[in-house]
Amino acid sequence: MTYTLYADEVLLLNTVIHYFLMLSSLLLARAEVRRFRILLSALLASVYSLFALLPSLGAFYILPVRILFLLLFSAVAAGIRRKTLRVAALFLFLTLLFGGAVLAFASLSEGRSPLYLARGTYVPVSLRAAAVLSSLLWYLVARLFRGVVPTKAGATRDAVVTLRGKSARLKLLIDTGSALRDPHSNRLTPIVDLAALSPVFSPEEERILREEPPDRAMLALRQAGISFRLFPVRTAAGEEMLLGFSADRVTLDGREKKGAAVALARKGFLPAEGFDGIIGCE
Repeated sequence: MTYTLYADEVLLLNTVIHYFLMLSSLLLARAEVRRFRILLSALLASVYSLFALLPSLGAFYILPVRILFLLLFSAVAAGIRRKTLRVAALFLFLTLLFGGAVLAFASLSEGRSPLYLARGTYVPVSLRAAAVLSSLLWYLVARLFRGVVPTKAGATRDAVVTLRGKSARLKLLIDTGSALRDPHSNRLTPIVDLAALSPVFSPEEERILREEPPDRAMLALRQAGISFRLFPVRTAAGEEMLLGFSADRVTLDGREKKGAAVALARKGFLPAEGFDGIIGCE
């Protein structure tokens, strides 16, 4: 049996697969998610996948070169930092797991046999099936597995929150029990005492934020030029909502995070004495 492989199909298929696998790896590693960088990494990896189909480029598929490209794709997605090696290892594990799942799915649902190449195996699975499997893997990682990955505890983090040209300096306690993250960027989101943020709010805004429930405060301040939103949180007492906002800039230990979110503490979320807020550990 012969197969006709089209370069554009291989590129699209591998871009979709790599995107979800790398996203899952970043979530498991508790690394910051930047979707443009993940997409760029996926595009580079899909171009590299074409090398397996070209006999003249066999040098790209020897083991040391494979490892270098794995590190390159991980560095593009996660940046060059201590977590890059962890992301690369998780990506390799998830790739092997995904490959087995695709092979089983193709054999059971479509009855196609894999195509054995000189430097690997190509499974002729449809784009729809690959997208479903990779997105399912992402969902399982995001919703189930990430919560059981241990985190390293620390002490404190110095933070500066800037909003509308005004800044507040904060001292955050690192709390392993705090897992609040911005769902848009996967960044850790600090929970801060409102009093510590008084430099960035007017007295009237601070009064509304202190006296009104989160949903009413968000409506009352909709003309303030601040992007407010609600963060669902779960505690031993049940679930509730914290009011948060997108800061112009948040600096954590000297590292700038543009557009990061900050949640406002309510009763039960107040930081320990001597601290302005809490933040989870990576």
